[in-house]
Amino acid sequence: MIVFEKIKPDERQIVQLYQLLSDRPHQISHRQMPNFEEHSTFVQNNPYRVWYIVREDKQIVGSVYLTDQNTI
Repeated sequence: MIVFEKIKPDERQIVQLYQLLSDRPHQISHRQMPNFEEHSTFVQNNPYRVWYIVREDKQIVGSVYLTDQNTI
């Protein structure tokens, strides 16, 4: 079962999103890996229209967001 957990954001989600970011082999959304404090500030500012952590059978498999320009 796939579940979409809306980003609130809380400390648990910030840590989970940072782990996802640091596990990625490619840099898509940044040129240099942010430190945890920079990441936390970014997530708390929640720059997206909607943002979700994606889980499959309670395992985090990724995240997805919709921008104000309606891009995914």
